[in-house]
Amino acid sequence: MRHCTFMRVLVPVQIIAIITIMLPSLLGYLTHPPSFSTEMLVHHALGILVVVLWIYINLSFGKPWQPRNLALFMRSAFTFWILALLIGLHMYLMIYTGL
Repeated sequence: MRHCTFMRVLVPVQIIAIITIMLPSLLGYLTHPPSFSTEMLVHHALGILVVVLWIYINLSFGKPWQPRNLALFMRSAFTFWILALLIGLHMYLMIYTGL
């Protein structure tokens, strides 16, 4: 139960960080090469998918209509979050170190 409480606080904090910090700083990079733009779009799509899964999991947790495979949705959200994190780190390295 503690995990649920943490996630219900941390995901909105992450969404606020995305809107206030990441979005304004990455808007200027939309004119970069197509490969970078594609990487950015994949990163954003994974992030949106994680948020949608988080909303679904929170709405269905503890309800009578809770799916039996809710753990599968949680693992999928975690996997997509890790992928988005790795792509984000790669973009960060490309931007700030020139790799």
